[in-house]
Amino acid sequence: MEVTGFWNISSLKDSDLNWDIAPLWHGKVNAVPAFSSALAVSASSNNKEAAAKLLVFLTSAAGQQPIATSGLDVPSNLAAVADPTFQQPDWNTAGVDLSAFTSAAADVYAPPFVPQWNEIQKAFTDGLADTYTNKQSVKDGLDKVQATLESLLK
Repeated sequence: MEVTGFWNISSLKDSDLNWDIAPLWHGKVNAVPAFSSALAVSASSNNKEAAAKLLVFLTSAAGQQPIATSGLDVPSNLAAVADPTFQQPDWNTAGVDLSAFTSAAADVYAPPFVPQWNEIQKAFTDGLADTYTNKQSVKDGLDKVQATLESLLK
């Protein structure tokens, strides 16, 4: 199991690995951390009205269509996420169940800010890299991750 984001799908979609997607849990309930990208109009923009219109389009279901069909990210517009072009895209030849993204919307929460977040993610990526390629056992990989995390979070 790997906890990752949708951006990783493009690296897995052509894999021979039998994989799928499931929402995360926290105790006995699902809990999906909120991650996002933001669009904004600068206060010093010379074209504030045009920029605001562009943002309205980019966040609409139509503006999110390239994201919905590409397999590179989850659309931010809920109508685009629920649309068949996202739920059953042409790239999804393995039949990965994307419904977790619509069903998990009610379980989204804002996780606390952790200053070492990037280092924590890197600990997992580096520590488990050889596990994913069968060059080390799961235990050895997790031991590396544990050692790194302990040094980061002491």
